[in-house]
Amino acid sequence: MYHTSEIGMRRLIFGLLGLMLLSATLHADDEAKPETPATEIAPDRAAEFRLIKKDISRAQKAAMRAFSTAKTPDAKQAALATRPMMKPQSQAYTQRILKLVEANPKDSQAYTMLIFMLRSLNNSSDAVLKPLIEHHAANPKIIEVARTASGGYSPEWKPLLAAILEKNSDKDAQAIACYALAVTNFRIGEGKNDKALIANAEKLFVRITKEFARVELGEEVLGESAAAHLRELRTLAVGMTAPDVTNKLLDDKAVKLSDYRGKVVVLDFWATWCGPCKAMIPDERKLVKSLENKPFVFVSISADDEKQTVEKFLEKEPMPWTHWWNGSEGGILSTWNIRSFPTVYVIDAKGVIRFKDIRGKELDDAVKSLVKEAEAEATK
Repeated sequence: MYHTSEIGMRRLIFGLLGLMLLSATLHADDEAKPETPATEIAPDRAAEFRLIKKDISRAQKAAMRAFSTAKTPDAKQAALATRPMMKPQSQAYTQRILKLVEANPKDSQAYTMLIFMLRSLNNSSDAVLKPLIEHHAANPKIIEVARTASGGYSPEWKPLLAAILEKNSDKDAQAIACYALAVTNFRIGEGKNDKALIANAEKLFVRITKEFARVELGEEVLGESAAAHLRELRTLAVGMTAPDVTNKLLDDKAVKLSDYRGKVVVLDFWATWCGPCKAMIPDERKLVKSLENKPFVFVSISADDEKQTVEKFLEKEPMPWTHWWNGSEGGILSTWNIRSFPTVYVIDAKGVIRFKDIRGKELDDAVKSLVKEAEAEATK
């Protein structure tokens, strides 16, 4: 999944960002320090940490060489599994680094090592999180962790985010930790239909609008982002009637969502530059074909900058269903708080939101079930 202002595709993008961060960190260290054999005895913690990172760098390069020379998809996946950030490699390196941390878990070297394990080795175990919470949650530098987590894709970091919010005196660190915690709880709560988590997210978003409204996160202002999330959870939750919206078809004809009342509607927010969106097209074609002459409409809403981009794409890639063009900003993207692509809503024949962010077989089963429901209702 691609995200407009946060981290991109969930697991893959997070992993690739971690890989890039790992490579950049190790490369910078290699440039700053002369090469030292991994077998050399390090005279102090910092030097020993550098030796461990050199071992990690070698393992990373070996994994990528294996990936580049692999001949089959399975071989490529096997090569990727040997990267240092993957288990059990990550755990092995973590154990070596933790021995250095334990010598003095409160000092700045320990902080650097713990952050390296968390972000570059993708290790969110208690062994890493607990010393960060206990000794470093008040460190102003830890705002970097809150920024990384602000996309809501690091649920394991929730205890650390809560500690930053409680213990850190830096207002920006508090604000971004609060936002990251709110987004994380909102995402998890929606996925699990956990009303308690959603209520907690709402409370945190309200707090942001009152205490941290002017704090900036990248190009966003937290007060505005929190308000958009509040609008989403209060008007666009599963079980609520979808708010009506007016948009334009590719021929510029105006259309309303309410025009489709009586039919099951899939709203698919996408863009031609979105890889995961394009990967869904074959399955979408099958679904639309299977429901011909049924009370069903599939609507793809493009976030491409130019309508012509969509039109040219459709000339080469058949997508035989309804298309709206919104543009990359404003419109329904704003009112519906669309922050990642693809985003999918499934609306029943009565106009009620029944599912969000499902795809593949789950989407097929949900839509076909609602179509049967609509047909049964029509015969009464």
